[in-house]
Amino acid sequence: MDKAKLARTCRWISALIASLISLQMGVNQYGFAETSCGLKDVTRYIEALHSQTVEVTPAYRLKTARDFIAACPGRWEVRDAHLVAARGALDSGQAILAARHYQFARKAGAKPPPQVLMDEMTAQLAAKRFAEAKAARNRAVADWLVALDEKQVATLTVKRVAHGLIYGAAFQDPKTDVQMIWLAVPNGPELPAAIILRRDSQRAAWRSLRRTGGVPDLHVAEFQTCRDRDLILESDGALDPAGLEKQSRRALKAYLKKPETVSVSAPGQPVASCLWMSTMLHVPGTD
Repeated sequence: MDKAKLARTCRWISALIASLISLQMGVNQYGFAETSCGLKDVTRYIEALHSQTVEVTPAYRLKTARDFIAACPGRWEVRDAHLVAARGALDSGQAILAARHYQFARKAGAKPPPQVLMDEMTAQLAAKRFAEAKAARNRAVADWLVALDEKQVATLTVKRVAHGLIYGAAFQDPKTDVQMIWLAVPNGPELPAAIILRRDSQRAAWRSLRRTGGVPDLHVAEFQTCRDRDLILESDGALDPAGLEKQSRRALKAYLKKPETVSVSAPGQPVASCLWMSTMLHVPGTD
């Protein structure tokens, strides 16, 4: 499975988590014909999203969520159905429709996590709604910082530079995979980028196949944008953030001079949303 398809699958799982409730009702028929919506309708909706009899495409998820929203506008689950519809629209290449559903979800009371807010940002950018895109991105970054502060798991810094802000998050537990993040946020509505120091167990496992002595404790420094990862440095031991700080900030300042935006997708093709946001906006204990 290629990285974009894998990321979209993970996003669907994320979007559906909020919609799944603990129901053990054996309802096998799909439909929303009842005039008064109850738990039976919610069950049918959720089962339809996991149908084993039809191909569960983005377009199917979009239609299923929109049918539920139209049939049961008073149910509280509608706020999460809007998120499912938004993701379906995003992966169907309908950026404007996706942007609307993300906004409807928040108006209905949804509190999207940072990764979903970054999906909203890409939808808004693709729809050329730049103020809304910047607002969604800034909410995602603010929520990430608040989560780190509330958990007291990282030492936070911020530095204003010519074309944006560079946030630093130094994680306190040496056993966690991510040790340091420098996050660059442009002044405009463009996409963020980061330099991340982390343990790379996958790369370590590959290396162990080519040499004896067991699996090394491999650490890497990566430059990460929404769609790419570039290896800067790797080490058999933990990397020293202090030794890499000046180099990292210099690279992020250069990025902020010409930050990335959403790539134009062909009609009907998925909008190219961000990958690996759980690393770029890492919060220990939430992966």
